[in-house]
Amino acid sequence: MSAGTLSQISFAKESTWGTAVTPTKSLEVRPTGGIEAKEDIQLIPAIRSQLAKNYNAIKGKVAYEGNFTFDAFADYLGYFLLSAFGTDTPALHAGETIVYDHVFSESGTKIPLTIEQAITEDVRRFAGCICNDLKLSVKPGEMVEIEASILAKTFATATQITGAFTTVPAFTHPQVVIKVGGTTLSEVESLELEYKNNHEYVYALGNVEPSFNAANPSEVTVKMDLYLDA
Repeated sequence: MSAGTLSQISFAKESTWGTAVTPTKSLEVRPTGGIEAKEDIQLIPAIRSQLAKNYNAIKGKVAYEGNFTFDAFADYLGYFLLSAFGTDTPALHAGETIVYDHVFSESGTKIPLTIEQAITEDVRRFAGCICNDLKLSVKPGEMVEIEASILAKTFATATQITGAFTTVPAFTHPQVVIKVGGTTLSEVESLELEYKNNHEYVYALGNVEPSFNAANPSEVTVKMDLYLDA
């Protein structure tokens, strides 16, 4: 963040893009990153019988964007995967009553979130948040780490909710299995998997904030460090 320290991040799934809802879940994030407002202030020069000066200033386009880094908590990670991909097909895991397997697939329509960002006494709720870049990384001896890049449509000040943090542990390195073509690779030392949906926020006349969101071709990159087993 440009100023202050993140004290609490909370979120909830929206029904309509840009219509804020009250957050119901709180996420344990690393003390870096955050969503920032980027205002494009336009200074208009003019000549009035003297040297040109900036006589007018207008508020141009406003963008809300940023990122969060957090451990891969099993029951909260899915919301950001759903926001990034757009579609989730859950199925009850064999032999379980409350545990589900999830298959996420791409859709042009993304699932928006409301994200409440508290920096000491400064509490803002960003509505219409879509995850447009999701990176997963893991190394031996470490937690599975997630970095989520966020675009938001609008924001308003708010009263901070009482933190509602998960009690389910995050995924760690011994739980990670890497498969290529269905074959397990046991020689992988580190992994970085990044999915970019390249979703775009579009501006229109009559508003300084985004009016629409649009899908673009996505891309996936994978980086692995591994040793050769002769």
